[in-house]
Amino acid sequence: MAKKSKPAAENGGIPEWLQKILTASETVTLMRSQIHPADYNPREIGENERNTLKRGLKSFGLLGGILVNKQTGYTIVSGHQKVSLLDEMAGYPEHDYELKVELIDVDQKTEIEINFFMNNPSAQGRWNEGKVKVLIPQIDPKRAGFSNLDLAAFGIKIEVPKANDIKKAIEETQKPVEELKAARKEAVKQVKQQVAEKAAAKAAEADTFITLSFTTAKAKAEFCERFGYAPDEKFINGDVFVDRIELVD
Repeated sequence: MAKKSKPAAENGGIPEWLQKILTASETVTLMRSQIHPADYNPREIGENERNTLKRGLKSFGLLGGILVNKQTGYTIVSGHQKVSLLDEMAGYPEHDYELKVELIDVDQKTEIEINFFMNNPSAQGRWNEGKVKVLIPQIDPKRAGFSNLDLAAFGIKIEVPKANDIKKAIEETQKPVEELKAARKEAVKQVKQQVAEKAAAKAAEADTFITLSFTTAKAKAEFCERFGYAPDEKFINGDVFVDRIELVD
């Protein structure tokens, strides 16, 4: 027995045809391995656009846009590029993952028509240039997916760094490196100076000796005997010797 539709009043005043539109899909969570791309998908994407989409996913997350048809074995109807990028980031198929999708249940002909409809620029409207020019300065255009060519098409001036500014920026970047090199050079110089000073001081301390030479061993023995040293003495303390000279005198 067919289920009777509720009167508009029992549906919160929403007519049945509108209720059907609002419930055309249901949000469900499936494993990635349960769904598969449509082999007929006519939509292609370039490397630049793919990189832009990837940045968007990383910046804002997965914000819907994946449509799957239950009747044809969980075929992806819309969102192929997003799923491809998610596969890449998740390491699929080695790592399976959960995916929130909008699930529909239609025949293949309707599925293909929906695929075209979801990707058709004719159903996507166009930019209001006036509003774009007002809003762009308030955001980061790159995060929103705009390229320099997109901005130029809206007549938005793109600030290109001047050669002098680039050179200055490079110099500022290299400045810390140059300062570090100078500091190291100064440190090495100071170490060398300290080593030289220590060597000079050590040499000065070492220069406290004097050598006495005698023509014969007898003359040496007489000298030692006179000043109270043993005949075989090799070293004489100069300070002590001075005191002994004063005593002898």
